[in-house]
Amino acid sequence: MLKYLLGLVVIIAANSSHAYMITGERLLNLGTAFRDEATGNQSIENQINGSAYMGYVNGIVDSFDGKLFCIPVAVTASTLASDTLNYYEKNLGMINKKGSEIVILALRNKYPCH
Repeated sequence: MLKYLLGLVVIIAANSSHAYMITGERLLNLGTAFRDEATGNQSIENQINGSAYMGYVNGIVDSFDGKLFCIPVAVTASTLASDTLNYYEKNLGMINKKGSEIVILALRNKYPCH
């Protein structure tokens, strides 16, 4: 079991260690896995990629909340990940942008600072 968990951590780290290397296409793939896993398709691949997606979105939130967007205290990490994916799926023309830029645009749209 410990080997399995260690392997999972290594895979997640490899998938998300270079934020600038997450393309719009990769972000969409990770986000789709997140949604699929949340709606019942809990394959190992969806669990890994969904976790990488949530970690990626939340890393951007930790870096820019209060600066580029303002997240209310009661909003959960899962909600932020879902909000980002929903925005992106409505704006697929952004697929050639960096993943970080897409996340920031989605969160600025949903949670602007006033």
